[in-house]
Amino acid sequence: MRDLISLSQPTISSHLKLLENAGLITYKKDGRWVDYRLNTELNSDMRKLLNCIILILGGIKEIKEDQKRVQKIDRNFICKK
Repeated sequence: MRDLISLSQPTISSHLKLLENAGLITYKKDGRWVDYRLNTELNSDMRKLLNCIILILGGIKEIKEDQKRVQKIDRNFICKK
C-alpha cells in the first residue's frame, strides 16, 4: 500500500487510527493483515457527506488510476517482498 500512496507504513497507520477514532472506519484483523472499511453504522447525514466526497473524488483522474492499481494488488506477492 505504501507504494501506492507514497507514505511510510507508520504514517499510513497513524492516519487510519485517526479515521478509526473519529468513527469513520472500522477494521477486522485477517492474520497479519488488517482490513479497513467505512463504518456501516454512520448516521445518515455523515453517510450522505461521505457519499458526496466519494463521488467528487471518483471523478479525479489520479484517483481513478489509483483505484485500478489497487485492484491489482496481490497480498501473497507483497508478503514475499
